[in-house]
Amino acid sequence: MEADSEVSISDFALDYGFSSAAFLYNAGVIVASLVLNMCLIPVICALSKCPRHSVAKYFGQMLQGYKWRNLTMHFIEAYLDLCIAAMLQLRAVSFI
Repeated sequence: MEADSEVSISDFALDYGFSSAAFLYNAGVIVASLVLNMCLIPVICALSKCPRHSVAKYFGQMLQGYKWRNLTMHFIEAYLDLCIAAMLQLRAVSFI
């Protein structure tokens, strides 16, 4: 009976794009992508102050869009992914 419940849990996780029902495993990937995304801000900011006008203009426009569009989109996506990962973990816990 436990083998059947394990199969259904992994099938449920696979439906949402996760390879495991473990919260820490799923959350680690999401948080790592968030940290990497935020680490790009200083790089883009530094490139927006480049002495070459064309490079500075390109990265200056990218910085404005990056701050509002990309980070907002990533925070919403990470929040929803963490909620799904938490629900998968709750579903995987046996209350018996």
